[in-house]
Amino acid sequence: MNCYRNLWVALALLFCISCQGNTNKQDADLFNDYVHIKPDSILSEKDIELKYAIMDITIENMAIKNNKFVFKLSKREFLKTGIPLKYYDLIIRNVKDNNKFIRNSRKAGDNLFDNLDAMWEETKNEYYNSRSQVDSN
Repeated sequence: MNCYRNLWVALALLFCISCQGNTNKQDADLFNDYVHIKPDSILSEKDIELKYAIMDITIENMAIKNNKFVFKLSKREFLKTGIPLKYYDLIIRNVKDNNKFIRNSRKAGDNLFDNLDAMWEETKNEYYNSRSQVDSN
């Protein structure tokens, strides 16, 4: 059960959308086009494949350095995956926002992220286990 909590915390950190700066209608309308926030039930098969490709690329290329998230792919390398560039920009923005959140949490005395390396490894393992279960069905 603790594994699922860690998984959701880490994934929420990676894919949360910063409310700061996302207050105008134009930004909100643009965000409606992102597949990763929509339920699979309303997505086409192609969109579902894209959604899981984004998750796979993110999980495989996220690292922890100095107790901070780091996305290891350059923009050029990301483009070679065939995933639209807007997702790269979103990942980079969210990495920055999440690192800021973690830094501010630590300043406030929160120790939830003291062992981010172990938490991330556990999250990756849970993700791969869940993907293998889905793929085998």
